[in-house]
Amino acid sequence: MLLTHGTVGPGAGFHVHGTAEFIEDGAIYNQMKMEMPFLTRILQINVLSIEQKI
Repeated sequence: MLLTHGTVGPGAGFHVHGTAEFIEDGAIYNQMKMEMPFLTRILQINVLSIEQKI
């Protein structure tokens, strides 16, 4: 995961565009559920583009 402070320091914001879906079963869900038993589902975000805002 790439972390960035942006062009003007840590206060810079981003618009993230994409689609999302809830995962309620499967390998990823089971792994996360073992680490965090309170989970009922996971939000998976598929990023299409990111725009940095000042």
